[in-house]
Amino acid sequence: MKGGSDEGEELHSTQDMLRFAIPALGIFIAGPLLSVIDTVFISKTAVDEVRSLAALQPAAFICDMSVFLLGFLARATTGRVSRAIVRDSSGEETRAEMRRALSLALIVGLTLSCILFTFAPMLLSKMLGVDPRLIEPATEYVRYRAPGVPAAVLSYVVIAGLLCTKDSVTPLRSVLWSGAANVVGDAIFCHYMRGGLAGAALATSISQCLGACLQLMSAREKRILPDLTSILHLPRAVLSYFNPLFVYVGPLATISLTRAYGFTLMTKRVSSLSPQKIGAYQVLFQLFAFFAFFGEPLSQTAQTTLPRLLDAGDSKGAWKVMGNLGSLSLIASVLVGSVFATLATVGNGLFVTDLAIRQAMREASHVVTGCIVVLMFSASLDGAMLAGREFGWVVGTSIVTLFVLAAMLKFHGDSLAGVWLGFGSRVLIYCFACCFRLMGLAERCATRHSAQEGP
Repeated sequence: MKGGSDEGEELHSTQDMLRFAIPALGIFIAGPLLSVIDTVFISKTAVDEVRSLAALQPAAFICDMSVFLLGFLARATTGRVSRAIVRDSSGEETRAEMRRALSLALIVGLTLSCILFTFAPMLLSKMLGVDPRLIEPATEYVRYRAPGVPAAVLSYVVIAGLLCTKDSVTPLRSVLWSGAANVVGDAIFCHYMRGGLAGAALATSISQCLGACLQLMSAREKRILPDLTSILHLPRAVLSYFNPLFVYVGPLATISLTRAYGFTLMTKRVSSLSPQKIGAYQVLFQLFAFFAFFGEPLSQTAQTTLPRLLDAGDSKGAWKVMGNLGSLSLIASVLVGSVFATLATVGNGLFVTDLAIRQAMREASHVVTGCIVVLMFSASLDGAMLAGREFGWVVGTSIVTLFVLAAMLKFHGDSLAGVWLGFGSRVLIYCFACCFRLMGLAERCATRHSAQEGP
């Protein structure tokens, strides 16, 4: 067997990671960028800026978090397709895995879309405790966003498959086109037609549908897309058919649910604050969601490069990859944290004009900046843990840190800074737990390699 370290240096250098991660960055920030664009257009065109932003906050949260919850499908696709590409030179196994993932994504996406459209008022009032005066405009936004949910989920799965081919430029082009369509749509529906929340939501849904079509076309060019009609024809033994994905989906769904519930607790706690602070939280949360995705390329790089090294027992190559990811995480944390802090303080006038909202943003900005910094490291650690299939550890840690967040919100949730402090504490504990576990992962990797090589 060939030495792993040399191969790791050749295939997984920092330069290679950057060439993959920088285009991937544009892909991952596209989703939150759509909501940021909605926020900007609504704040600039709404008749009642404070009320509109207060209604947008829970409505956008439900839509974005619903799709975020289904991110486990993309990660499961990465786990299956990345290993299929290594084993399968003809591409048949890869297309079979994509068919399985797309079928499940379509089923789940359509189901979620129907749930959002039908039960939006109940979700807003019962789950998030939204002010009754804001239920009607928030519901309108959710119902216009609901038709775009299946397209968004399909896009996530197709993008995951494309990234497994180590091509991040092709899906980026499609994302840029859909983002441009969203800007044009917001300009038409919000600025010229004065559509308000409904107009912004409609523009986002249209751009998501366009993006899904473009991603599917890209996957066909890469020869990883199965016949689209086969996606609709499922075998009779449906559970057995999806079982290979369920091995990933079960634990990954649990992880996503615990993290999403954490954001739900934060949103519900904020809903009891003043309208100005709710508006400030909406803008801060959208900025946070946008910059948080700057860490996703690091996570995706780990999930794409580490599996074959860990499966081969190449501990030296795996450690080199993780070391390079750590260096990139440090650089990203400094750069992203600095830009976020600038926008949240001196640059917040770009997003909102109300002086009370801007002041509330400045008061909490230092804590949210700290959350962004820690999150950059968390992303690469998260990717390494998932690449090593350490699902049980990640699930357990996510549940424990959820209780930490709940306790922090109970005792310090009477201010925006206190709410974000709870989130930052949760992520910091998760990072330390992952570092401890990854040390053991490298040792287990070396042990498996020695056992396979024999005396």
